[in-house]
Amino acid sequence: LDLLPSDCTKIELLCRYLKEAFYNVFNPHNELFEVLPLIKIVEKAKPIEWLVKDLIPRNGLVVLCGKAGAGKSFLALSLAHAIVTKGKAFECLEVLDGGRVLIVDGENPPSLYKYRVEAMALNSIDGIDIVLSQAFSLDSEDYLEALESEIKRRNYRLIIFDAWSDFIKKLDENSAIDVTKTISQLRRIAFENGCSFLIIHHARKSLAYSFNQIDDLRGSSALANSPDLVL
Repeated sequence: LDLLPSDCTKIELLCRYLKEAFYNVFNPHNELFEVLPLIKIVEKAKPIEWLVKDLIPRNGLVVLCGKAGAGKSFLALSLAHAIVTKGKAFECLEVLDGGRVLIVDGENPPSLYKYRVEAMALNSIDGIDIVLSQAFSLDSEDYLEALESEIKRRNYRLIIFDAWSDFIKKLDENSAIDVTKTISQLRRIAFENGCSFLIIHHARKSLAYSFNQIDDLRGSSALANSPDLVL
């Protein structure tokens, strides 16, 4: 069968639902939940699937944070290039699931992309697509549906948002409930379509009580706690 990653994911979900339904019908002892030995879980668990080995999980969500001028967009473009060329991310980490990359940018003009591509001497940029839009909204159902449609159509492996604050129109970025709702939507899209998300985010200008770098993330702590990884 010629199946897309999203088809395989849906089949796997269906199998899980059928297994759960079967268990609920034929397990009169406990209809609410199933108790399993940890050893059984470990034995049957699949290993983590990586987009970039030991860095970005497949179907994952990563936040890349830093102060203005730290080079976040350069780093993201370098990562995109490694994924479309199936090379090594940052010249040391193996790309295990290469493919097309989409960058949704609300900050940078075309001239900056030309400068970055030339400055980094990127030998091939085929497979990297760009959306230059300040109107794109991560807290809009319409935009998320349109995004998911493009992911399905073009089979993107990684989607980069540059930057989080440019695409938050209605929600309160200091509200854990609002931020978690949006992150959950992105996770659903990632899981159902076999892709990963990289969110570029700005650090606070200063924070007197910051003891760890992760405290420098602007907005709700949910943006630091919800992703698979914060860089």
